[in-house]
Amino acid sequence: MLEEGNADGEKINAFLDAYMSKHPNCFNNDIQRKKTGKELRSLLEKELENSPDFLSDIAVKFASMDKVKSTDNKGYKYLISFTCSSLQKTGKYNISFRIITALDEEEASNLIDNQKYYIQGKFISLSEKESINIRLDVFDDKTIEIGSIFIKEPIVTPAN
Repeated sequence: MLEEGNADGEKINAFLDAYMSKHPNCFNNDIQRKKTGKELRSLLEKELENSPDFLSDIAVKFASMDKVKSTDNKGYKYLISFTCSSLQKTGKYNISFRIITALDEEEASNLIDNQKYYIQGKFISLSEKESINIRLDVFDDKTIEIGSIFIKEPIVTPAN
Protein backbone atom coordinates (compact mmCIF):
# COMPACT_ATOMS: atom_id res chain seq x y z
CA MET A 1 0.00 0.00 0.00
CA LEU A 2 1.33 3.42 -0.90
CA GLU A 3 1.29 6.42 1.37
CA GLU A 4 1.07 9.02 -1.43
CA GLY A 5 -2.07 9.07 -3.57
CA ASN A 6 -4.00 6.16 -5.02
CA ALA A 7 -1.49 5.16 -7.65
CA ASP A 8 0.91 2.33 -7.32
CA GLY A 9 4.13 3.73 -8.79
CA GLU A 10 4.54 0.43 -10.59
CA LYS A 11 6.79 1.81 -13.35
CA ILE A 12 9.31 3.54 -11.10
CA ASN A 13 9.36 0.60 -8.68
CA ALA A 14 10.02 -1.83 -11.55
CA PHE A 15 12.78 0.50 -12.80
CA LEU A 16 14.39 0.57 -9.34
CA ASP A 17 13.92 -3.19 -8.81
CA ALA A 18 15.74 -3.90 -12.08
CA TYR A 19 18.63 -1.64 -11.08
CA MET A 20 18.86 -2.98 -7.52
CA SER A 21 18.85 -6.61 -8.68
CA LYS A 22 21.91 -5.89 -10.84
CA HIS A 23 23.59 -3.82 -8.09
CA PRO A 24 22.75 -5.51 -4.76
CA ASN A 25 25.51 -3.64 -2.89
CA CYS A 26 24.42 -0.16 -3.94
CA PHE A 27 23.31 0.86 -0.42
CA ASN A 28 26.34 -0.61 1.40
CA ASN A 29 28.35 2.57 2.00
CA ASP A 30 28.82 6.21 0.93
CA ILE A 31 30.98 5.31 -2.07
CA GLN A 32 28.39 2.86 -3.42
CA ARG A 33 25.49 5.25 -2.73
CA LYS A 34 27.19 8.15 -4.57
CA LYS A 35 27.99 5.91 -7.53
CA THR A 36 24.41 4.63 -7.53
CA GLY A 37 23.01 8.17 -7.40
CA LYS A 38 24.99 9.18 -10.49
CA GLU A 39 24.07 6.04 -12.42
CA LEU A 40 20.39 6.27 -11.48
CA ARG A 41 20.27 9.91 -12.57
CA SER A 42 21.59 9.00 -16.03
CA LEU A 43 19.26 6.01 -16.39
CA LEU A 44 16.25 7.94 -15.10
CA GLU A 45 16.88 10.80 -17.55
CA LYS A 46 16.84 8.29 -20.43
CA GLU A 47 13.67 6.66 -19.12
CA LEU A 48 11.89 10.02 -18.73
CA GLU A 49 12.96 11.10 -22.24
CA ASN A 50 11.64 7.89 -23.80
CA SER A 51 8.45 7.50 -21.74
CA PRO A 52 6.39 10.68 -21.16
CA ASP A 53 3.99 8.64 -19.01
CA PHE A 54 6.71 7.12 -16.79
CA LEU A 55 5.47 8.92 -13.64
CA SER A 56 1.81 9.10 -14.67
CA ASP A 57 0.75 6.33 -12.28
CA ILE A 58 1.84 8.33 -9.21
CA ALA A 59 -0.55 10.82 -7.62
CA VAL A 60 1.39 14.01 -6.82
CA LYS A 61 0.21 16.87 -4.63
CA PHE A 62 -0.24 20.39 -6.01
CA ALA A 63 2.15 22.41 -3.85
CA SER A 64 2.58 25.90 -5.29
CA MET A 65 2.29 28.27 -8.25
CA ASP A 66 4.19 31.41 -9.19
CA LYS A 67 3.22 33.86 -11.93
CA VAL A 68 6.14 34.35 -14.33
CA LYS A 69 6.67 36.25 -17.58
CA SER A 70 6.15 34.02 -20.61
CA THR A 71 9.33 33.21 -22.55
CA ASP A 72 7.78 34.75 -25.69
CA ASN A 73 7.08 37.98 -23.71
CA LYS A 74 3.40 37.72 -24.68
CA GLY A 75 1.86 37.53 -21.25
CA TYR A 76 2.33 35.30 -18.25
CA LYS A 77 2.46 31.64 -17.37
CA TYR A 78 2.23 29.97 -14.00
CA LEU A 79 5.16 27.91 -12.79
CA ILE A 80 3.53 24.97 -10.99
CA SER A 81 5.10 22.63 -8.46
CA PHE A 82 3.71 19.17 -7.66
CA THR A 83 5.33 17.00 -4.98
CA CYS A 84 5.61 13.36 -4.10
CA SER A 85 7.10 13.29 -0.65
CA SER A 86 6.62 9.70 0.40
CA LEU A 87 5.97 7.10 -2.29
CA GLN A 88 6.60 3.86 -0.48
CA LYS A 89 5.85 0.21 -0.94
CA THR A 90 6.31 -1.75 2.25
CA GLY A 91 9.81 -3.17 2.31
CA LYS A 92 10.93 -1.35 -0.84
CA TYR A 93 11.86 2.29 -1.42
CA ASN A 94 10.94 5.65 0.04
CA ILE A 95 10.88 7.84 -3.10
CA SER A 96 10.49 11.61 -3.21
CA PHE A 97 10.53 14.10 -6.08
CA ARG A 98 8.98 17.31 -7.35
CA ILE A 99 7.53 17.95 -10.81
CA ILE A 100 7.87 21.52 -12.12
CA THR A 101 5.91 22.66 -15.17
CA ALA A 102 4.23 25.75 -16.66
CA LEU A 103 0.51 26.23 -17.22
CA ASP A 104 -1.54 29.07 -18.65
CA GLU A 105 -3.84 31.01 -16.32
CA GLU A 106 -6.97 29.06 -17.24
CA GLU A 107 -5.36 25.67 -16.56
CA ALA A 108 -3.66 26.91 -13.37
CA SER A 109 -6.93 28.35 -12.05
CA ASN A 110 -8.45 24.85 -12.01
CA LEU A 111 -5.86 23.45 -9.57
CA ILE A 112 -6.86 23.02 -5.93
CA ASP A 113 -4.33 23.52 -3.13
CA ASN A 114 -3.01 20.24 -1.68
CA GLN A 115 -5.12 18.10 -4.05
CA LYS A 116 -3.53 15.16 -5.85
CA TYR A 117 -3.10 14.90 -9.61
CA TYR A 118 -1.63 12.55 -12.18
CA ILE A 119 0.90 14.29 -14.43
CA GLN A 120 2.53 13.35 -17.70
CA GLY A 121 4.42 15.43 -20.21
CA LYS A 122 7.61 15.85 -22.20
CA PHE A 123 10.73 15.63 -20.07
CA ILE A 124 13.02 18.68 -20.09
CA SER A 125 15.59 17.93 -17.37
CA LEU A 126 16.30 16.97 -13.80
CA SER A 127 17.39 19.62 -11.32
CA GLU A 128 21.00 20.76 -11.33
CA LYS A 129 21.96 18.40 -8.54
CA GLU A 130 24.99 16.26 -9.27
CA SER A 131 23.16 13.00 -8.61
CA ILE A 132 20.11 11.46 -7.04
CA ASN A 133 20.45 11.27 -3.25
CA ILE A 134 20.52 7.64 -2.10
CA ARG A 135 20.57 6.82 1.60
CA LEU A 136 19.30 4.57 4.35
CA ASP A 137 17.09 6.42 6.79
CA VAL A 138 16.98 5.86 10.56
CA PHE A 139 14.77 2.79 10.04
CA ASP A 140 17.13 1.40 7.36
CA ASP A 141 14.53 2.13 4.68
CA LYS A 142 16.00 2.70 1.22
CA THR A 143 15.44 6.40 0.56
CA ILE A 144 15.74 7.80 -2.97
CA GLU A 145 15.47 11.59 -3.34
CA ILE A 146 15.23 12.44 -7.03
CA GLY A 147 14.92 16.23 -6.73
CA SER A 148 13.05 18.31 -9.32
CA ILE A 149 11.83 16.96 -12.65
CA PHE A 150 11.06 19.66 -15.23
CA ILE A 151 8.45 18.85 -17.90
CA LYS A 152 6.65 20.73 -20.66
CA GLU A 153 3.29 20.24 -22.38
CA PRO A 154 1.81 18.68 -19.25
CA ILE A 155 -1.39 16.70 -19.06
CA VAL A 156 -2.82 17.20 -15.55
CA THR A 157 -5.63 14.91 -14.38
CA PRO A 158 -7.27 14.97 -10.93
CA ALA A 159 -6.48 11.85 -8.89
CA ASN A 160 -9.83 11.81 -7.07
